[in-house]
Amino acid sequence: MQWMIPIALILFICSTTPITVALFLTSALAFIINGIPIDALGEVIFTKINSYSLLAVLFFILSGKIMTVGKTAEEIVKVINSLIGFIPGGLAIVTVFSCGVFAAISGSSPATVIAIGSFMLPAMEAKNYDKSFSAGLIASSGSLGILIPPSIPMIIYATLVSVSVGKLFLAGILPGLMLILSFSLYSLLITKRKKVVVRTKLEFRLIVNSLKTGIWALMLPIIILGGIYGGIFTATEASAVSVFAAVVIEIFIYRSIKLKTFPSLIVEAGIQTASLAIIVSSASAFSEYLTFEMIPEQLAEFLVASIDSKIMFLLVINLALLVVGTFMDIISAMIILIPILAAALTRFEISPIHFAIIFIFNMEIGYLTPPLGVNLFVVGPMAKMPFSKVVKAVFPFIIIMLLNLILFTYIPEISLFLPNLIMGK
Repeated sequence: MQWMIPIALILFICSTTPITVALFLTSALAFIINGIPIDALGEVIFTKINSYSLLAVLFFILSGKIMTVGKTAEEIVKVINSLIGFIPGGLAIVTVFSCGVFAAISGSSPATVIAIGSFMLPAMEAKNYDKSFSAGLIASSGSLGILIPPSIPMIIYATLVSVSVGKLFLAGILPGLMLILSFSLYSLLITKRKKVVVRTKLEFRLIVNSLKTGIWALMLPIIILGGIYGGIFTATEASAVSVFAAVVIEIFIYRSIKLKTFPSLIVEAGIQTASLAIIVSSASAFSEYLTFEMIPEQLAEFLVASIDSKIMFLLVINLALLVVGTFMDIISAMIILIPILAAALTRFEISPIHFAIIFIFNMEIGYLTPPLGVNLFVVGPMAKMPFSKVVKAVFPFIIIMLLNLILFTYIPEISLFLPNLIMGK
């Protein structure tokens, strides 16, 4: 009878049943076949989503929505442009850094693409930047939203693996900075080659004027991350602080959002969070079945027997995740695969913090690869480009990301240096 369970899951997925429903139905079938009382399914689901860390998802989504609708992103760009816009091809580099800073506030890749791309695409086009390059740059830089803390997928990962959210946030900083520098260097080279050297004059007056209003936006990541690592509040409390700060800045300082708009943003954030909670709960139920059948342990034993080195194991995992990222969103992939792979990490002595960066970065590349590349669908209409041209535009950036992936995979210190330095091993 056990053979019916994986077949049922495959049939549900192939019939275009939503992944959440497929996991719920398969889990229920597994419980019944194994003689487990069906009411235990509800207990498993409630226990998993009754997580303090998951509250952070709601608040970070809400603060991201507030700042996407408001002027935070625009003010960030103004400050960064006044500081580094004088570099050849400076507007492209400003775009990369702006995406990095906004990612450190919103924790979402699509939100970063929308917030920065909505006015940087027209600005780059007005300065004679190649349209294809601009679209590829913004789609790729926007993917920083899930790598640079605070990252919503990192919070989900921490819930699934029971590791510190703070350590995960720290682990994403150096890889995020490396990717920003990689994209910036490529932008510098490509704009020089194509003789796009539009610059902003480096003037003290411009810097001061931009900081007068932009300082509030720049303070947000400092407040959020500084509060966490300074021991002032937890990651969950930091998410609530980010909402309060976003409300104060956007409604009372920038006056970009009216109070009557706020309730609709709360509803949108609530719906999005609820959908994530449903996915987590369904995957938790399926994970319970996998644990009951000791499938993760069996898979770990198979991998250890089949693959005799850590280097080869990481290579196989990367290749598999790159494929998974093309057709599955990061949350679904994470909650299905992480419980299965967790046991293998122990066998190969791989830190779950290091593996989190590998996993998330692979899925970050998935934001740029068809058929499910979310950022491709977001940038296409904004740039008024067909999907096929957007795919072609991001190809050089995918190559850059793959080179970074090799470094992140085989030099674990890139991910582990800051967590070990600040929070200990």
